[in-house]
Amino acid sequence: MGIKLDFTSTENNEYGVLPEGWYDCTISNADVKISPTSGGKYVAWTFKVFEPPEYKNRKLFLNTSLQPQALWKLKELLNAVGINVNGVYEFDPDDIIGSIVKVYAIESNYRGKDVNEVNQILPSGTKLLEIEEIVPDSFPPVPKVKTKSNKTKQAPDIDDLPF
Repeated sequence: MGIKLDFTSTENNEYGVLPEGWYDCTISNADVKISPTSGGKYVAWTFKVFEPPEYKNRKLFLNTSLQPQALWKLKELLNAVGINVNGVYEFDPDDIIGSIVKVYAIESNYRGKDVNEVNQILPSGTKLLEIEEIVPDSFPPVPKVKTKSNKTKQAPDIDDLPF
């Protein structure tokens, strides 16, 4: 038997991407999966935002590959929850469900769709310094330098250097 429903007045429930920035999150899920392209294992993490309050309960996602060359990101996550890993280490991803971390999310594009990407993970109590924008006019003037012929000339502008 079919069910007849009227979606005429139902709006789409699309939140869109979160603005780039720091979010306090709880690790809410971890699934070990196999990559369809490489056949290698990875952990698909879900982070649930609780701060700032206007984004409470929004979710951020991160995949950490279990390939040796990519373990650095998993190490960053484990360090953020207080697990200092060096050498051989065995863990169950479910053991850190409920842990609180601070994540930096950036806006990215995946297969033509705007998404968030977890760029950095820090321990939850990390205090962040706000850095004011540096205005180029606030730098001191470029010094004059003397050449071998004792003529004074302007030092090269940093934008003119070949590297």
